Amino acid sequence: MSEACLLTAILLTLALVANTPSNTSINVAVSINALLGIVKAVGGDRVNVYTLLPEGVEPHAFQATSELVQKALNADLLVLTGHFPFEQQLLKAVQKPYVSLEDYEKCGLKLLMLTWGGSNKTNLHGYWLSPENAIAIAEAVAKKLSALDPVNSQYYHDNFISFKERVLVVFEDAKKTIESCGLKGVRVLATFPSEQYILEPLGIEVDDFIVRGENIFISGSDLARLYEKVVKGEVKLITASYMTKFMKAGEYAQQISKDTGLPIVYLQTLAYKLADYPSLISYNAGSLASGYEIVKQVKQVKAGGLEWLYLGIIGLLAFISMFEAIVIVRGRA
Repeated sequence: MSEACLLTAILLTLALVANTPSNTSINVAVSINALLGIVKAVGGDRVNVYTLLPEGVEPHAFQATSELVQKALNADLLVLTGHFPFEQQLLKAVQKPYVSLEDYEKCGLKLLMLTWGGSNKTNLHGYWLSPENAIAIAEAVAKKLSALDPVNSQYYHDNFISFKERVLVVFEDAKKTIESCGLKGVRVLATFPSEQYILEPLGIEVDDFIVRGENIFISGSDLARLYEKVVKGEVKLITASYMTKFMKAGEYAQQISKDTGLPIVYLQTLAYKLADYPSLISYNAGSLASGYEIVKQVKQVKAGGLEWLYLGIIGLLAFISMFEAIVIVRGRA
């Protein structure tokens, strides 16, 4: 073979290799479990995703440890919330590519405002629970993965589009569910600020929050105003995430429920506990709709008979059992 032919063969081989997707996975470290499902949906089989924050640890008070720094050093990409102090500590300790809040905002993420005590402040708690914000996070992750692994950029883009379409379809169905049961525009008492990102995208208004900050709860004067609104029928429900059942905030919610007669609707805030992110949207919309049905049945009970209340409770339990069964089947598929 002549030198010219040999050189041509080598160049063709190199070009083929350069355009062949790599089998090497990209290690992606997410700061908290809540981001896990979004990153997996975009990265697919091309990424190995793991969580930095230990299970059961409160992220606001957590400090970066040497073990955590080492886990971050092993990652090719860090996916952060931009909210927790330990994330900033990690960025100072390691020089790794990352995406955070400012990247998500460039892709359309919108933060809501908290209003209490006569002041407005940006709500950074649980912003990923809004379907549109989850899409923005997914887009930012897809762009960063494409920059790190350009050969597979189309793969990441296609996964992002698929995720976006699935989320939007389920989100539209959820909004229809809320509207059809009469919940759209209804005011509720939320336990944590993060619940605002579940409720308001669905058209449900948050009247106030039980938790105002770390170990700071709704004031007595605000609670008195809340009771007045309940009497007038202006506030219909209390919402709380499942984790509040084991917290002081949960005790507050249960006591307020007992005092006012408002039912508590428990929301799921951890997508990784379900099959995927769209399941989170469906689950919460169904729980809210079923909880509101109880409110309407209670009105009929006051007119006479407990049977409607019992039917409402049975319906709610049946819905939750059915949905959990579907999630388990999907997770095994």
